[in-house]
Amino acid sequence: MSRPAWHLAVALALPALAPLGKPTSSSLRDSMRNQGTAFSMHNRGTSFSPLDRQTHALVGLLPAAVETAGKQVLRAKIQFDLCPTSICKYSFLRELEEDLTDLFYTFVSKHLLEVLIIIYMPTVGEACIRFSELWRKPKGAFVTAGHKGRMRQILNYVPDVVHIIVVTDGGRILGLSDQGANGMGIPIGKVALYVAGAGFDPAHALPVSLDFGTNNEKLLADPLYIGARHRRLPDVEYFELIDEILCAVKDKWPRCLVQLEYFATHHSLPLLAKYRSRMLCFNDDIQGTGSVILAGLLNALAIQGTAFKDARIVFYGAGSAAVGCAQTIIAMLISLGVREEDAYKQFWVLDSKGLLTSDRPDMAEIRVHPNVLTGFSG
Repeated sequence: MSRPAWHLAVALALPALAPLGKPTSSSLRDSMRNQGTAFSMHNRGTSFSPLDRQTHALVGLLPAAVETAGKQVLRAKIQFDLCPTSICKYSFLRELEEDLTDLFYTFVSKHLLEVLIIIYMPTVGEACIRFSELWRKPKGAFVTAGHKGRMRQILNYVPDVVHIIVVTDGGRILGLSDQGANGMGIPIGKVALYVAGAGFDPAHALPVSLDFGTNNEKLLADPLYIGARHRRLPDVEYFELIDEILCAVKDKWPRCLVQLEYFATHHSLPLLAKYRSRMLCFNDDIQGTGSVILAGLLNALAIQGTAFKDARIVFYGAGSAAVGCAQTIIAMLISLGVREEDAYKQFWVLDSKGLLTSDRPDMAEIRVHPNVLTGFSG
């Protein structure tokens, strides 16, 4: 889809957005010039009516045809189908979202089953690996260690009230390990799911990358890598920065929901333990996965005819998702009258090094009693 000429003026990184707040001009064209988000949120392309084109000084900047959303979706589907690979389809949809947000979500809603596997798993994994290569323009917020002491100020550059944030530090993306700033593909994809599936307003949903370095040598050596070129920070400095950004979010948007996504296990567990009672937040890998697995397990055992309290459960994998599943399943067993120590005995958990036992020398890194650990490996 072609873009108006002034689109070139809106590719601005968040730290460069000034002055703060909404554009004061009543002209939609000025709004588009001043703020990339406003451009995509309000741009209707060829569906602008003649009156809209006159009102917003768009006469002569669009083709003569005034089209319905249905016709725009039809054209988008033709272009989508012309993309030969999943990653090409992903790039097309990202471009569509950046330029015509309303059309993007209309298209996603119309072709939901076909599109979900493109905007999120499994395609998002490749999209994260190639995120720097596929980069076009910024979406969301990129927070670095260099912003220490200025986190609250940076949030002022976000032009709208934010209702939901999906945030990752890129430390453990899917089964791909450390992806650094390339992990931003996950929050972008999750925000799209929240809008398409849960009705969130895209203007009030913010993907966030906490770019506190990467230990991925391939990324550090990649000349196209968009992230901070240093190794990951020591835990003391890391947790100080996390505290500053989360406190800044709570201060600016007290009712904002924060989803913690794909943090490494040794970070995700203490973060959830510290902030779950201080602000509206959850860890999808721990709590979301645990809830879904518990629901599936209950139904599967019912079909099998096995009592839940008698089930013998074996899982391979011991990451943060495993911990979430363990905590959720253990809580359910206890609620059914099973003693805590007996509930632990129903689990056998293996990882890449074998069975988890109390005498494993690396268990201190997992920071949870080994009998509780359960989960899956990507």
